[in-house]
Amino acid sequence: MAADPLSVRLLGHVSAHRGGRRVDVSGAQRLAMLSVLALRAGERVSSADLIDGIWEEQAPDQARHALHVYVSELRRALGADAIETRRGGYRLCVAEERVDALLFEQMVRRVNGGPPEQTLAELVEALALWRGPALDGAADSSALRAAAARLEEERLAALERRFAAELELGHHDQILGELASLVSAMPLRESLRAQLMLALYRSGRQAEALAAYREGHVQLGELGLEPGSELRSLERAILRQDPVLAGARNGDRESPADCLDIDTLEEVVTFAESWASELRNFDSAAFAAVTDRAGQLASAFEHAIAAGAKEAAARLITATWFYWVVRGRQQEADVWAQAILALPGDISPVWEMEGQVAASELARVNGDFQRAVQLKKLALSTCDDDRLVAGLHADLAHLSIRLGELDVADAYAQRALELRRRNPNDMCGVGHALVAVGEVHEASGNLVDAVAAYEDAVADQEAMGFCGEAAFIRGRLLGRAHRRCGNTRAASGAYRRALSEAQSVGDYGTAAAAFQGLAWVATVQGDQRGAVRLLAEASRPEWQNALDSEERAAFAADVAALRRAVPEAVFDAAWRIGTARTEQPT
Repeated sequence: MAADPLSVRLLGHVSAHRGGRRVDVSGAQRLAMLSVLALRAGERVSSADLIDGIWEEQAPDQARHALHVYVSELRRALGADAIETRRGGYRLCVAEERVDALLFEQMVRRVNGGPPEQTLAELVEALALWRGPALDGAADSSALRAAAARLEEERLAALERRFAAELELGHHDQILGELASLVSAMPLRESLRAQLMLALYRSGRQAEALAAYREGHVQLGELGLEPGSELRSLERAILRQDPVLAGARNGDRESPADCLDIDTLEEVVTFAESWASELRNFDSAAFAAVTDRAGQLASAFEHAIAAGAKEAAARLITATWFYWVVRGRQQEADVWAQAILALPGDISPVWEMEGQVAASELARVNGDFQRAVQLKKLALSTCDDDRLVAGLHADLAHLSIRLGELDVADAYAQRALELRRRNPNDMCGVGHALVAVGEVHEASGNLVDAVAAYEDAVADQEAMGFCGEAAFIRGRLLGRAHRRCGNTRAASGAYRRALSEAQSVGDYGTAAAAFQGLAWVATVQGDQRGAVRLLAEASRPEWQNALDSEERAAFAADVAALRRAVPEAVFDAAWRIGTARTEQPT
């Protein structure tokens, strides 16, 4: 009876199998020898090539004798007929289609440009052969590094062809998370960035598509390079909303400005206003209700701006700006807010002021602190409500810190706290002012006082039942202050509780900050792989977009630090595990 055929897996940890059962082959040198032979299945591999693939320049004096020993050990494990001795070398007796790396290359070559449905199915089948970084576990040598790099490039090229088929089929929404993770891991690969930009644009997220271009432009600029012609052309096409970009499956969408009449616009504005206070309190039902009509809300903005309906648009941005920030669409909302304020005509003073406040918040989270201050001061100049005045002072304290004006920030924060404490029932407002005080302490290096202020702010918010606000403070301020103090245990507690509460209400930014903080805890505790996985989980685009510019920069710095500290293959494997988790519901 014939023995079960041998198969070798190289697209992940190197292993050999017979009849579906794994054969016991261990040791980096033995796995390296198996890899070199399998990559040239059916061919004679010279002893010199094997020595180079196993040891490179560190070959022992008795390297040829060691080869004979390894061959004997592999024959015992794989079967006596698995390796033939040929003049000056050896031959692995295995069919090419039973070596996953060679099979992958064959399957990709057979994808010949048929219908997109067929192309997609064939590429998905080929890519399913990958289980992790190629040649994982084999001894490190330049020959095997080159082979692994070649296979990885072929995997990426196949992925790009798969994404192209997905885009052609109108699956842009389904591939956004995967594309964003890949671009984050390989920011200089322009072809992937172009596909991400196109997927974002076709998903109605033009501002984010342009932001993806700008990020790539900055990263290339740091190397003294400019984006290639494909990226530049795509950016121009997005800016002019070229109909060609819509794609064959998406060309039948109505222009948003034609979708609503004035009565429907008023109904949409009233709907948004009915959920505004609940949104600010991170009410999950409010977020679910608004998410169900997010597309109509976006159309309402474009209709109101096109029609010059300034007051309706100001009411709408006032009611929903917080939703767009939490959902990571603040760049898009900032474009609307600026367009609304630029509309001609007078509206009621209260809506003028509220529109300025909303626009200031959007400018802040997008990193334009000067514009945010100007808008907050305009609103303050016309505001006669003590609670709003106190809130504006706290906001101006936060913005002054960002501009490096700590004395000004301290004055604003203390004034905000003074105004809030005049009303003993306004514990939520007191908490808001305490956050400003804590930020001034933190920026001044008074970390113990900062922690105390943040903890008091959390207690006030929880006393009022505002758990979402408490989670925000824990995940984005208190945890950070503990981290700067080096208090790992306290930071871990703050981040874990913030993560639980943020995920329950869908606060993407706080969830991302908490994952980042827990990654720092894992790094301090020596679990660098775990830290990479956590950062990868937090890299999903909608979460990153919900962070402000400084938070995103801090996240990128943590990723870069781990890249330097962790071997590339280990980092890439852990990152893939983490990004795979982003496909799971949260």
